[in-house]
Amino acid sequence: MRVLFSGTSITCGTGASDYAHSFAAQIVMSLEKDLKAKVHGPNICFGGALAVTQLALLKHEGLKWNPDMIVLEAGTLDGFSPDLFLPAMESIFRLAIQRGIPLVAIHPYTSYAAGPKKELIELAAAYRIPLIDMGDVAARKGLKLEALSKDYVHPNDRGEALICEAFRELFAASQPVVNSPLPARKYKPNLDGVRFIPASSFVTTARQQPLRRFKGIGKGAEIKEAKIAIRSSIAVLIFSFGKTANLEYRIDQQAWTKAKPQPNWFLNYALFNAKQQAPHSLQVRLENPAVVEGILVSE
Repeated sequence: MRVLFSGTSITCGTGASDYAHSFAAQIVMSLEKDLKAKVHGPNICFGGALAVTQLALLKHEGLKWNPDMIVLEAGTLDGFSPDLFLPAMESIFRLAIQRGIPLVAIHPYTSYAAGPKKELIELAAAYRIPLIDMGDVAARKGLKLEALSKDYVHPNDRGEALICEAFRELFAASQPVVNSPLPARKYKPNLDGVRFIPASSFVTTARQQPLRRFKGIGKGAEIKEAKIAIRSSIAVLIFSFGKTANLEYRIDQQAWTKAKPQPNWFLNYALFNAKQQAPHSLQVRLENPAVVEGILVSE
């Protein structure tokens, strides 16, 4: 059995004393004990990931593992880019159902930048995706966040064990739905066809400094100005700032739009949605060189 884990640094086990104490490792061990079978737990966690990043990683990296189940950390940092959160999460749910892969979503208990929880719970219910709300789990057990996390974000060993316990209770109570019918799409833009184009493939003026943050999906590049031709009406620019927070982009020679970065956050996303599905020209310019990872396009 292969259980694929997807999430942020929380899913990577940050905060635990070691990876063996992470909830991912504990879930694998508990499933082996309960099922009396060998369980593999590939982990495509990515520190700082948003739902749209997880969607790209699942498509480019996760599905290669042919998982029998997906355990998805959901909504942890999506308050940074709420316009992308629910469309991307819906595309993840649809992808799992279309592939016949059971999925369990876990919404962590943090005090940071979570996406809208109410809408996430409603979306999961619409797709019959079981969702574990760790804030609710902790409240029912009378546990406060400071007892479960040193930095109020990453679970300590006690917090990791609590996530595994909640998963085991859910798994014992009801098996995740596999062949659930797809409801009508609720959120736009449609990101089902998303794919990643690394910056290294479209930089026109650059000091090439490859990055490997996307685990094989692509390489970023430190750039001053770039231009790329895309065939999609929807694209998500992914960038991280060095010395500057002044990045502008435009499509088809129209007016420049200034990106709105999150202060003190290393990875940012800028969404543009053209009116027509046709070839477009995307230009990016920065006041000082900064790292552009690439773009996600939905075709």
